[in-house]
Amino acid sequence: MKVTPDDYGRRCQFDHFCKLVLYHEAVDYFRERKRQRGWETSFETLPLSELDTLIHKWLSICADTTRMVY
Repeated sequence: MKVTPDDYGRRCQFDHFCKLVLYHEAVDYFRERKRQRGWETSFETLPLSELDTLIHKWLSICADTTRMVY
């Protein structure tokens, strides 16, 4: 198969387009992860009193859902 210069140019344009789309998808992904990290808190950084409160809430939710199951 012989490659014409016009066909080569189209392939280069398409290749550049694909790389550009992937680059911007990566930028969006990392921007979203950065935004989420602003909202997330590690359990290691929580005070023990707040951690106890979360555990008790979680256990009460689990107990309520097991009562619903027949």
